[in-house]
Order: sequence, then structure tokens, then C-alpha cells
Amino acid sequence: MNESSRQDAGLSLSRRGALAALGGAALAGCGGSGQPTSPAAPLPQLKADASRPRDDIRICLSDQPVESLRLTLNAEADVVDRENRRRIVTLSTGGLELRRAGDGWRTGNQHPWMAKSIEIRGGDAASIWVNDRLYRGRVRLIPADGARFSAVNVTTLEAYLPGVVDAEMPASFPLAARLAQAVVARTFAMRQQRLAPASAEWDLYASPGRSQNYLGVQYRDANGRVFAGESESSRRAALETRGLVCLRDGEPFRAYYSACCGGRTVEGAAVFPDAATLSSVECGHCQACPRYEWTSRIPRADVAAAFRTLSRASRDFQLREAVVTGIGDRTRMPRFVAKDARGDTLTAPTSDLRSLLGAQRLLSCWFTVRRDGETLVFTGSGHGHGVGLCQWGARGLALGGADFRVILGHYYPGATIAALPA
Repeated sequence: MNESSRQDAGLSLSRRGALAALGGAALAGCGGSGQPTSPAAPLPQLKADASRPRDDIRICLSDQPVESLRLTLNAEADVVDRENRRRIVTLSTGGLELRRAGDGWRTGNQHPWMAKSIEIRGGDAASIWVNDRLYRGRVRLIPADGARFSAVNVTTLEAYLPGVVDAEMPASFPLAARLAQAVVARTFAMRQQRLAPASAEWDLYASPGRSQNYLGVQYRDANGRVFAGESESSRRAALETRGLVCLRDGEPFRAYYSACCGGRTVEGAAVFPDAATLSSVECGHCQACPRYEWTSRIPRADVAAAFRTLSRASRDFQLREAVVTGIGDRTRMPRFVAKDARGDTLTAPTSDLRSLLGAQRLLSCWFTVRRDGETLVFTGSGHGHGVGLCQWGARGLALGGADFRVILGHYYPGATIAALPA
């Protein structure tokens, strides 16, 4: 999970046509000290999860259910009733709009396809556009409430990764940093997959706010221009780390990451309940990030309104002064302390204030504040939540000659690298 790291380095995207299939492997090992072990040393094997196919990953393509979507096919595709595995129709190339129709699905004025849930199955190549993104594999449409439904891309874990690596880390970053990113993204996805209940219809989401950013193979902007969602570089990062995941106590863990930690990473438990094993470590390699230090000016009225919402205070509470406590401690969340003219004081975690004011206004939870007339001036460090891998720190380490195993050992001390079973 990362917040807008692409913006930090001005990642440029290029148009691409058909994309090559994935394959190959490169194995390596990493000890908890952060020092590389011999690449020839045998790696531990992750125990297979027999409850579901290991190769498939299921990505929900929207955070909330939708009422319709545009489906565009670059090749013929079968529409299959998932309940009885019956082929309903074979679609030719072109576009159509899909909606729910009672117990079925309607496209235009055609007779509805009567099925609770359907799956669109293309060929081996990327051929299915859902709205403005092109995907490999299959796309499932799963009813939600009323007329709404969710679209889920089902593909292989290794085919999913290149689209995540390019969406989450700038293509200009050194290869070693992107190899580390590929391992971390694979680990995060594997953890999500293993935590998903047997009844779940998907493992994770395509958005960074819910899981990891996933752009698919290609995507179109608002002007219809087509851009690459993955690149030769991201495919190489997936290939050279194929099947490698980080483990703690023999299992993949929630391998969080962020754009820039601001000098020291944040202890996982300070931000995420499921990240207690991720400790705070000195980074010292992310100073080149344009948002290593930042300043944001926000109207006092906006902050006061947000704070009244957080603290459930009455409108009589009018923020006059504010201070942040605990800014130097990366093991717990700082507190925003607000005072009004009567001397009343209310507090809230800086993470809650950031959620209400927006991550583009407060780039991290570690900041100081001062009043300047009717404006509050926030001065902070880092970009994102700061837990786990610091992407700009990984860049700095890679430029200094560290390989991806050293990078992973630095940000996840005590973790090991294992190979997925063949």
C-alpha cells in the first residue's frame, strides 16, 4: 500500500501494443541481518495452501459496487454462467455496456443473459477492457445489492505483479529497488489471498487505498489516450524475483510500504493493527524525495470543522491554537491538541485529522503546526504512512550498490525470503 509515489518522481508512461507473456525465474535469499546470503543456497519453501489454487489472484476492480460498466473486447470471448459452467454466448470483438436485469444481465436491447454471476473468458493474451483498463485473464461480474455489482479480474499472481510495480513505484528507480518492490507486492498479495475467507469472491482491491494500486496492462485517460499500465522494467522485476515472498514465522505478512518515511520508518502497530511485527528502523536514504520535507497551509476554519467532527464537539468550540505532541516518537501516533478561546482542550490522533483533511493536504501524520492569522501552517516530513519499505529509501540504497535482498533486510528486519512451491 502506497500513496502517490508515482507523482514524487514524475513517472512518465509510454504507449505500448501487445505485451509479452511472463516466464522465467531468479532466486535469492535474505537474512534478518539485512546481509545477502549466497544466491546458490537453497531457499525455504512456503507451505502450499490447499484450500484454493495458488496461481490465481482475484482483484476487485472498484472500491464500491457499480450499476453498469463498459466492456470492450480485443478478441472473441465466452460468457459463462458460473453456477453451472454453461457457456451462454460467444462475444465478438467490440464494445458493449452491461447492467443487471433482475436475475440476469442485459446489454442494450438484447434478451438478458439469465445467470446470477457470469465470467467473461478471453484468450491467453490481454484482451478484455473494463471501462478504461485492459486486463489479462478472466473478468467475473458478481451481484451486490439491488442492481449493483462488482467486477473482479482473475489472473495469475505473476501476471498481476507488473501492473502493481509500475503503479506503485516510479519506472526511473533503480532495478534493485524495483526488485524489492516486486517481492513486497507479491508478499502483500499472498497475505491478502490467505486471509480471504473461503466464501470471499475476491482477495484484494485494485486501489491503493484498499490494497495495492493495479492499473492492468494498459489504460486510457479522460481524453482517450492509451498508456502502458506495465513496462519491460516491471515485467523484468516480476520475472527476476518470480515466486519469492517475505516470511515471518513461516508465513507471508502484511508487507506494508510507503513513498517516503522522512528519515525513519514508523512502527507498524502505530498505524495498522495487523502490522505489529513491523518495527521502526532508521532509513537515512530517502532525502532525495521531493516530499521528504513539506509545508501545507490550511484555513483555520477547515481544520476547526474537521476537528469538531473528530471530537464530536459542539459548534461552540472554535479552534484558536494548536500543537502536535509526540512528533519525535515513531512508535506511536502523534496527537493533535486543539485549544479554544476559553482554554478548553481537545485532542485526536494526527492520522484521524489527515483522513478528514485529505492526504494531499497533509502528506503524512508526522508534522508540527503553527498559526499564521486565519491559516494553520503544517510542516511535516515524509509522504505516506511510513510503515515498512520506504520506496525512496530503497532507491537510495540501490544507488549505493545494495541489492534487493539487502533492501528487504533493512526495512523488514527478522524476515526471510522463501520460494513459492513449484
